Amino acid sequence: MDTQEFYIRRASETDARGPYNLEEMVSLAETGSVTVETLYYDATTERWAVIGDNPVVKAGIFPRK
Repeated sequence: MDTQEFYIRRASETDARGPYNLEEMVSLAETGSVTVETLYYDATTERWAVIGDNPVVKAGIFPRK
């Protein structure tokens, strides 16, 4: 997942931001700019998905400390 690029947006937004790499996503999560409710574009399904609904993506962005 390290080479994955993330495009994100809030559910209330239509414009996406990105691409961000995993390290940037972790930094955004630490500042509260990204939450488990943030949408990311899942290229596999070609749909927007909630970060918190994907355990692998969630664990990568919000690692347990």
